[in-house]
Amino acid sequence: MTKEKAKTKSFNRIGTFTVIPGTDADVSVPDPTECIIDTLLPKGFKTILAGTTGSNKSYYAMQEGMSIANDEDSFLGFKINKKGLKVLYVDTESGTNEMHRRYLRVKKTFAKWKGSDRFIMMSKTGSFSAIWDSLKTAIKKYEPDVVYIDCLYNSTTERDLAKSVNVSKFTDRITEIRDRYDLTIRIIHHFNKGGHELGLKMDRMSGASALQNWVEHLMLLSYTNVSSFRLLRIVKARGIDFPREYYGIEWDAENFQLSMLGIASNWKKYLLDENKVGKWQYALDEMPEKFATKDWLNTVVHKLGILKERQAKRWLQEMSIAKVIEDCGHGQWQKTDIKFVDELIDDDIVYFEE
Repeated sequence: MTKEKAKTKSFNRIGTFTVIPGTDADVSVPDPTECIIDTLLPKGFKTILAGTTGSNKSYYAMQEGMSIANDEDSFLGFKINKKGLKVLYVDTESGTNEMHRRYLRVKKTFAKWKGSDRFIMMSKTGSFSAIWDSLKTAIKKYEPDVVYIDCLYNSTTERDLAKSVNVSKFTDRITEIRDRYDLTIRIIHHFNKGGHELGLKMDRMSGASALQNWVEHLMLLSYTNVSSFRLLRIVKARGIDFPREYYGIEWDAENFQLSMLGIASNWKKYLLDENKVGKWQYALDEMPEKFATKDWLNTVVHKLGILKERQAKRWLQEMSIAKVIEDCGHGQWQKTDIKFVDELIDDDIVYFEE
């Protein structure tokens, strides 16, 4: 028997559940998982781009959305598979004037812009609670394929996103809108404060674990200690394989454009606090190639007087994690080949080829 493609709506429902008997599953095939942009944006998914303040999340979202609307061949080196899509960009943070300015800036980065009729923007004014009815009205009017909501925090009246019950009030609405209008949703979100040296991990995203469980595709974006350099990483993608590497992204502040540099093999180096890095370098310059913990403590605590003993011991562990020094065991340490020079960025990037 030839398998016919079955639409979910043809199956029976019990309340909120769709029921698929095995006998029906045997003679039908589910819709395949497709990507609007390879790896970065699966079609029909509830996705989040979360990042640090100053990582240019909003510019990322606008540049990505405008690339889709403009039928570009690729975005950040990843192939755009779907053409002719309409994009709705919903701003809840920057305001109408800044949103408009960003649009005009990003528009200039395209060799030939032809996506004006398929890229619609709207910026929120007034109370947070009004967003949902207005958003549904806009979706009905413009019939977008992809919706960007920038950002989550200003889209809900709930301020304590550490509580699952508050998160669910937002996620339930997004799920309902996605399902009713057959949309791909990209939500822009923030990180918790601190933990920068830990890297791009899911737990750094603001919100209860319920948000992590709900999202179907999650990317993280971070500023670094090099002003023009960003790090991007995919940490969750339900139903599709995805790379776990850190991608190096260049931010051109003059032209307001993000571009792919390549895979950052030594990402830890770029997430260290600049002041701390300077102090590490200052302290390590006083140490021989191989040294003992007691000699380190004597130098930084007593001779240089820049740390207390507890901090000094913690620095040894942090520098070891960053591979600046190596733990040789038994209180012995050795400097590595990793140096404190920003110029090493070019050497540490494997350039991306389409």
